[in-house]
Amino acid sequence: MTDFEFENNLEMMIEPEGDPSTFANAGLNLVAYIRPVYTDHGRVFAIHAANGEQYALADNANAAIGFIKQQDLQPVGLH
Repeated sequence: MTDFEFENNLEMMIEPEGDPSTFANAGLNLVAYIRPVYTDHGRVFAIHAANGEQYALADNANAAIGFIKQQDLQPVGLH
């Protein structure tokens, strides 16, 4: 999956519903979200816990999703 496909294929991801604080606390051990960010080294993908804490940065969307799955979490998109 390319970065473009990731950003334009969010229907394969879970869409959180309800109060954001409830989602953040309930999803801590279940989901992680990915969002593109820009650094001095260009565009990378930030991987965050449900409560917003940053886990890591990945060079591309596939690496970010792979990292999340290795942690036995479900990737979710932000939009």
